[in-house]
Parts: sequence; structure tokens; C-alpha cells
Amino acid sequence: MKVSTDLNLQQFKAKQASKKNSKAQMEKLKNNNTSEKNKKLKKLSQEFESIFIGMMYKQMNKAGFKSDLIDPGLSEDVFKDMYYDELAKKAAFKNKLGIAESMYQQLKNK
Repeated sequence: MKVSTDLNLQQFKAKQASKKNSKAQMEKLKNNNTSEKNKKLKKLSQEFESIFIGMMYKQMNKAGFKSDLIDPGLSEDVFKDMYYDELAKKAAFKNKLGIAESMYQQLKNK
């Protein structure tokens, strides 16, 4: 009878150890998922900031400052749009005006 009690005790300890391991594994997976979500959220926040900056550049262009560097026409409009979009991306990802960081800090807790 004592042998079966020892066996049950060993089984109980093994079950408890496996529960601890599975809890640790679940916590690790949860942390990995949170980390991935935070990375995606940070990138989306930066992309939002780049769109916002691009809109600002395009509105500044409409303010009336003209240059004869490029012939006027459709090609000028297309080039300027592409140019402003690229400037906006660089500004958002390198200079960090703070819009993306504020947005990220508010949304990461939800």
C-alpha cells in the first residue's frame, strides 16, 4: 500500500511540474504575441504620422510658392506628390515629430 502512495505522490508532483511548465510556456507565448503586436502598432503609428506629414507638405505646396525648376503639368504634380510622400516617410521614421509615439503609447495599452 505504501508503494502506491509513493507512486501517487510522484504522479502528483509530475502533474504540478507540468502545470508550472505549461503556465510558463503560455506566459512566454503571450509575451511574444504582445511584442509582435507592439511592433506592428509602432510601425502603423509611424505610417500614420508619415501620411499626416505628407498632407501638410501638400497643403504647403498649395500655398502658392512656385518654382520653375520643373515644367508645369501633370508630370510636375505626380513628381511632387511622390516627392512629398517620400519626404514624409523619412520625416516620420527618422525625425520623429512625436505624433506616432503619442499614438503608440495610447493604443498599446488597449
